[in-house]
Amino acid sequence: MSTTTHTTAPRGDREIDPEALMGFIHRVVGEVGASLNAALVVMGDELGYYRELAGGEALTPAELAGRTGTDARYAGEWLNAQAADRRGGALRHGPGLGRTHS
Repeated sequence: MSTTTHTTAPRGDREIDPEALMGFIHRVVGEVGASLNAALVVMGDELGYYRELAGGEALTPAELAGRTGTDARYAGEWLNAQAADRRGGALRHGPGLGRTHS
């Protein structure tokens, strides 16, 4: 005697709306990004990055790192993540070479 095992539930007659699916995926990815950015906000506060940028002076990653006693590579990664936040990030790239404004 032979038996068949189904590993997935049948979808029935319901079709998946590709636009609705992509909208859902975009929302999920956005929420995950927001969660990850929350950790960067805490790090920026703890490391003193926001305090240094609060005056509005444009700084390079090396300048920010020098003022806070951190590594320029990590300061640059943090600055890039903050400036790339599409939800109205706190930072933006200035017209200078690699300078970031608050």
